Amino acid sequence: MTQATDLTKVVESRITQIIDQLQQEHPIFQDLDRTQQIREHTDGMLQHWQPQQILDIPEDELIRIVRDVMTFDRMAGLLEDLTPEQMQRFDESVKRGN
Repeated sequence: MTQATDLTKVVESRITQIIDQLQQEHPIFQDLDRTQQIREHTDGMLQHWQPQQILDIPEDELIRIVRDVMTFDRMAGLLEDLTPEQMQRFDESVKRGN
């Protein structure tokens, strides 16, 4: 294995630990697919940063980044369950700033 592959595996392991922790601590994340979340976060970060750059992110900051993305995923899933009428009311409420 090359050093880049080793670092990528370390990044994936670190993200896996964070996702496991967040799913354990926050019930709202428990029904998100763990494997999909790990893959999306790992691949997404590696598209923008080198593995070493990700490893250099402080733990609390990386947790915040992962939590924010998981929250966004969770909220997007909730909107999918709305009826067209509910979605229209939601859109109007957002436009009004309520």
